[in-house]
Amino acid sequence: MADITAPILVHSEIHFTTGVLVLVFNEVMDLTDDSSVNRHQIYLKQASDDRFQLGQDIHTLPSSYKLGLSLSSQFVHGQMINISLTEEMRVSAIGRSGTNGGDEVRLTVEVESGAIKDVSGNNNVLASNFVLHEHG
Repeated sequence: MADITAPILVHSEIHFTTGVLVLVFNEVMDLTDDSSVNRHQIYLKQASDDRFQLGQDIHTLPSSYKLGLSLSSQFVHGQMINISLTEEMRVSAIGRSGTNGGDEVRLTVEVESGAIKDVSGNNNVLASNFVLHEHG
């Protein structure tokens, strides 16, 4: 029986000290290469008119998947995706966050439909204004 269920974002968190955004889905995602995740469809935001796309500095870790400029052949499919923000985006995100140094309004994350696919090729479901757990 073919998998026709669209993957759903179930958890997100951002670590401001390291600049890493963690997205967790309910299914195993296709993390084959750098084109597997469309970063232009992932946003940090406070309101519908205040959102910014994620950065280009993305790297691979042994225990999870991060996109990167230098890709290895050892990509692993998984439910968790770690995205490294550029320093400029990390600082901007802190200023817009509910943490120390921020404007005391929590960020949310938006992942547009089709930003990522599961291993069966199903596009993710739109996640808009999804709770983003902020860690200073």
